Amino acid sequence: QGEVAGRVFTLRTGWATRFVLLPDGRRQILDIYIPGDFICYQLLVVRSAGFTVQTLSDADLCEFDSRRMLDALRLTYGDTFERWIEEQFQRTDERLTDFGRRPAAERLVRFFLDLEHRLEVRGLVTDGSFEFPLRQEQLADLVGMTVVHTGRLLSDLRNAKQLTLERGRVRIQDHDALRRLGGLG
Repeated sequence: QGEVAGRVFTLRTGWATRFVLLPDGRRQILDIYIPGDFICYQLLVVRSAGFTVQTLSDADLCEFDSRRMLDALRLTYGDTFERWIEEQFQRTDERLTDFGRRPAAERLVRFFLDLEHRLEVRGLVTDGSFEFPLRQEQLADLVGMTVVHTGRLLSDLRNAKQLTLERGRVRIQDHDALRRLGGLG
């Protein structure tokens, strides 16, 4: 956080998180990176990192010079790259809307549905479940709730047979119910 960076990364394996630390020591997790994600894409256009990135599991990264990567991406992908950047900003806007206007249960459910979709696209959902290395405290920091409230909501989802989180794996059991709870139809 605050470091002037000239490098960007892709996450080949493992999970990582991007967060900010407030002066009083509180942490807000801004995003979760999964295998295949482009880490620190913001540093393609911004010189100073306003965040910290930390791995959540063993990870393998590919490192690139920011300027050279930006030039290569524009040359190789052109408009496609610009659309990808737009999608990243739209994801950020959705997260801001989550924090600003959506109730806690809706935020939590939308996070899990989005995460499952991202993992599914990359072939990382197996037998209807996926790896989830976050601890409950990290999940709470990600969705902007207390650990106690996050635990209650997870328990409610488990009791309603909609979602389970056990031994580092998540299984969404009732997609339709979660979509309704998340305001997605």
